[in-house]
Amino acid sequence: MVIYKQALDEFKEGYLMMIPITIILQTAIGSAAVMYLLMDNSSTTIFELALCISASMAYNAAILGQARIKVVFNMLIATLAINISLIIINLL
Repeated sequence: MVIYKQALDEFKEGYLMMIPITIILQTAIGSAAVMYLLMDNSSTTIFELALCISASMAYNAAILGQARIKVVFNMLIATLAINISLIIINLL
């Protein structure tokens, strides 16, 4: 919980600087997840692809909709967790 609080405080402090950095970060990780999803030819590919794209779009919508900083930060964590877990699942 301490790490979360420190990261949130740092995110709040440099919010305007963090927006483009986090958009680039989550886009890069999301595109890698999509690449691994499309390389794998399983029956759940469409569901996983929809999950990946929805998470990334939700984060971008939170930024563009000017949501509270804590909501944007939580969406970033959720997006990164979803995309990284999809990458790990498809690498195995």
